Amino acid sequence: MNRLFTRQLWQQALTVQRSHLTPWPALREAVGIALVYLVVWNTLGPLGKPLALAAAAGALMAGIASVGGPSRTRGRALLMMTGMLGLSVALGLLVGEQALLAAAVVGVFAFGFAMIAAANPLYVSLATISVSYMVSYASQSLPAELWWSHGLAIVVGGLLQMFYLNWMWSLPPMQPEREQIAGVYRDVAASVRQLPGQPRPGLMLHHSDALAQAQVITVERYHSHWQTQQRELTWLLDALYDLDAALTGYGVCAARWLEAHGGVDEDDPTPQQQQLTKVTDHLAELLEDFAGSIESGTARLSADDWQAWQAALAESPSGLEGEAKSVLRAAAHLHTGFDTGLSVQRRALERIWRELTRPWHDPHGVQFAAYYGLAIGVLTYVSHLLPWENSSLLVMTFALIFTSDYQQLLTRGVARVAGTLAALALILLLQEVIGLSDKTSAAILLLSSFLVIATLNAGYLAVTLGFTVYSFAALNSWEVEVAMPERMWLTALGVLAAVIAYHLWPNWQVRSLPRRYHKAAEALCDFLESLGQVLDGREDASDDAQARHADADELRRALLRMGAKFRHAAQIAQASRTEPIWDTLENRQTEQDPFEQLEELESLAAEAVGLHSALQSKNPSTASARRELNDLKQRLTELQRRRPALRPLLQRS
Repeated sequence: MNRLFTRQLWQQALTVQRSHLTPWPALREAVGIALVYLVVWNTLGPLGKPLALAAAAGALMAGIASVGGPSRTRGRALLMMTGMLGLSVALGLLVGEQALLAAAVVGVFAFGFAMIAAANPLYVSLATISVSYMVSYASQSLPAELWWSHGLAIVVGGLLQMFYLNWMWSLPPMQPEREQIAGVYRDVAASVRQLPGQPRPGLMLHHSDALAQAQVITVERYHSHWQTQQRELTWLLDALYDLDAALTGYGVCAARWLEAHGGVDEDDPTPQQQQLTKVTDHLAELLEDFAGSIESGTARLSADDWQAWQAALAESPSGLEGEAKSVLRAAAHLHTGFDTGLSVQRRALERIWRELTRPWHDPHGVQFAAYYGLAIGVLTYVSHLLPWENSSLLVMTFALIFTSDYQQLLTRGVARVAGTLAALALILLLQEVIGLSDKTSAAILLLSSFLVIATLNAGYLAVTLGFTVYSFAALNSWEVEVAMPERMWLTALGVLAAVIAYHLWPNWQVRSLPRRYHKAAEALCDFLESLGQVLDGREDASDDAQARHADADELRRALLRMGAKFRHAAQIAQASRTEPIWDTLENRQTEQDPFEQLEELESLAAEAVGLHSALQSKNPSTASARRELNDLKQRLTELQRRRPALRPLLQRS
């Protein structure tokens, strides 16, 4: 039970990440919501206020769908959100008066929306919001005849928001794409700040929210006017792969150097630590500055910035000169500009219908979606039988927080309760300070819309606070003293229902850890084989430049494949750390620790990436590189030999 409420869980649940706040995009989209509300209000008059609120909700959700990703991805997500939300509202009103029919319809569509969410992480918010709106409208005491008008109002609001975002207050061409690439560079900067400690296998081997969408930019089909910028951004991403590999090699050698000079002391850093920290902090600042220049339209390091890179790496300790040169060689691409020698073979862009049908080939994903739909349907039916006016909050809370990741479920649950409590306290404060009436409801509606979009990526706590205030403003119901107890305990009951439902049909992530570990090890083997082929090409003097370029391109592709496998394994390991199944495993006397073994495997991968960077800079001799490669292969074989008992241990649990 101690794993359920770790310090890390509470920090994740209750922290607002200020660096992820997006006030300017939120202001832009909040203005669009206000315009949509005013247009519908003035068109229909005071009697059309419910439809104006529905249109504003459609505009808000369209704004949420268009917050992240490249331009075309944002457009697809916006249209999908608008269509799914309009359908959800219409169906909710149409079947809401019949409890059994409502439960069946909501359950079936919750299953379908869960399958859509499994196709792409960007669709998760679309699916959960659509389910929650269907549940909400199915529980409202509105005539079924209004299904078409409210559903249409949602769609009109979303389409008006799209018109506003694209033609009234549009972003500069390719600006979302530049922001996405800049986000990847900022992820690298965050990794660089951690380099003086334990070596890690680099950005590509760990989860990065920005990287997946940045890779989409390289295969999107843009208008011919913007293809030059697309190639420039693609080159920036390719250059980052080599730079990240060089920085990883620097981190591996820095960790060894620190170990040889007394190790790492987190409480009282040694002079050697301070020296390395000064270098890595400076490099991180330079990467962050370059990310800002990418957003502003500059894709090259200036002469002054290039001198700053040289000066920063010149401060490296005497044992890291070779690795510093490798980093400089990789960073030089950012100074000289386009380099046709940098390229990675691209996969074809997946068509939308193939993307949406891919999850149907995953039996575990289909089972989870079916269970999610069944649970939502049952809770919808139960909520119709409960005597409380806001009983649908139980189902909405369940729909918004339930996930196959147990740690994320707990984190969302804690944040949901805390955010709801904070929102109710804020409303009470506003009542005391300014008083709340019909005139102030519209202003609070817009301010809470701004808050929702501004905090969308900053933490679930802040988003919950914004949505709760928004719901009170939309309903113009400010009897908080009456609603607070009911809203709080129904929200807590929804969290409890989600935890119980997970335990009834658990999907413990740790069970898939051996399989993920095996795939990561296989990818590392493939990468080592590719390194061996590069060394063979070095020894064969008859190889021409084209062949060497093909080998380098294959090596980069192997690096990306290895990165994806390690990223998935790291996600599974992180998700499984709070699972109660470990209480059972720890009671067994076993020396098998999958987390330590995964860290060992990651450390080997980091060294392999460092060797890859050194080969690119032609730093080690062929004989020296061959010895290091053979040593990595032997250590990987030994690590694999010590692992076999892990799988049966987990299968018996």
